[in-house]
Amino acid sequence: METSADQVHLPSSLAGTIQVLGCPQCRLQSLQLDSSSQFFMNFQEVSLVQFSTAALNAAGKPLTIHYRLSDSIVTRVELTVPQP
Repeated sequence: METSADQVHLPSSLAGTIQVLGCPQCRLQSLQLDSSSQFFMNFQEVSLVQFSTAALNAAGKPLTIHYRLSDSIVTRVELTVPQP
């Protein structure tokens, strides 16, 4: 699912769910994280805490969520942000 960082609410732990709006007209969707969910920022794997911090400062930046259609478990979340 492609969206932007400001359309996603990330949980504080891998036991939580990501809430996301895929588009302004879309309904809110909840996707479950699990211990194998991975987070990537600028193609480098980071922790959920690092990812969440970066996403808070990345309004409007593209964010991609990969998840299994069979059970809505998130496998990978990607964010590209400008380097300082």
